Amino acid sequence: NKGTVGMSIGIITKSYLFYLNDVVAVYGMYRSISKGPIYIGQSTTLKDRLTQHFIYKNLSIVTGQNGYSFNPSYIRAFTGRRI
Repeated sequence: NKGTVGMSIGIITKSYLFYLNDVVAVYGMYRSISKGPIYIGQSTTLKDRLTQHFIYKNLSIVTGQNGYSFNPSYIRAFTGRRI
């Protein structure tokens, strides 16, 4: 069953992640819902991946290990879709 698995406008919190399904999905993160995504990702465990981004903040895209990064505190919208 493909379809939207999550959508949030506002700061992503632990309580939001608690209700999110752990599914195979693609996802986008936005600073403003009216603009394009600043990050697009794919994961086999969406809930775990977003927890890494927003709670633990230990992925290379957050730490800048690859020479570029984004600050999860600025993310104001998220959307995900099963694949």
